Order: sequence, then C-alpha cells, then structure tokens
Amino acid sequence: MADKSKLQPNWSLLMPAILLVIECIALIALHQLGYTIPQNLRYVFLALGIFLLFRIFRLLTATLRVKNALRQLKSVDKLVESGQLMTAIKEWKKLLLSLPEDKYLEILNSVEKVYEKEEMLDAVKETKMVQAESIEFFEAISAANNEKLISRQDWQNKAIALRNMIRDLPEEKEKQASASD
Repeated sequence: MADKSKLQPNWSLLMPAILLVIECIALIALHQLGYTIPQNLRYVFLALGIFLLFRIFRLLTATLRVKNALRQLKSVDKLVESGQLMTAIKEWKKLLLSLPEDKYLEILNSVEKVYEKEEMLDAVKETKMVQAESIEFFEAISAANNEKLISRQDWQNKAIALRNMIRDLPEEKEKQASASD
C-alpha cells in the first residue's frame, strides 16, 4: 500500500485502447498488402471499433469523475475546518458515489463523526447502516473473482439501494421538539 503513489497502469482502460490500435494496424496492413476485405468483415471491424471507442470513452469519463471528486474533497475539508459542518455533509453526499472504496469509507466515517458532533443520533444510526451495507457491497464486488458471484441484477439492486440510503442521510440538524424543563 505504500507504493500507491506510483502510477499503476489502468489495464481496464489500456486493453480496449491496445485492441483498437491492433485493429487499426491489422486493417492498414491488410490494405497495404492488397487484400480486399469483404463488406461483412468491414462491418464487423467497424462495429468492433465503435464498441472499443465507446468503452474507452466510458472508462475515461469514470476516471475523470473519480479524479474530480478527489480534488473537490479538499474544498470540503476547508468547509469542515471553517465549521460549516452541514454544508460539508451536503458536499460529501454529492461526491460519495464517485470515490474509490478507501476514500468512500473514510468519508462515511467523517460524516458519522460530524453527526455525532452535532448530536444527531438518528443520523449516526443511518450512517452506520450505510457503512455496513457499503462494506457488504464492496465485499460482494471483490468476491466476483471467487465462486461467490452475484448476478448483475443483484449488484445493481444493491447499488441503487446504497445510493438511496446515502441520498436519504440528513443534511440539516434535526429539529427536536423542545420540552419545557
């Protein structure tokens, strides 16, 4: 974990890019060697190229979204330092689903601490539920390489439920009925 600062290749992004380059080289080589490519095969190459470009675009936008969220966390830290805790929670909630697992859990922990500081006990309980569901969700994702695969629909249902739980976290201090003492 100490070597995380080193740049590691993003294989999920590199593989489609490499395949696209190989496809282009193959098509150019075939054309230069004088081979005629049948019309049906041209459509296959075109469809493959479009698919690879689409995949590269999606992966690039996801990577940029994560980097942008990590950059915005610094401004949220300034809100916390200035004492604007509830505003910080609103911003954290917006960024939470774009963060990698370690930062995601770290921010959820920070949200819980803010709720504790603000004495919002129901919100603390909700945050702990979100943390438990999140850990279960991340374990299910990491188990994808094991025999414990979950279906795509189950995975999507868990992701939607988690997103809704995060959305429902309070953004304002609870207004409790004050009893006259």
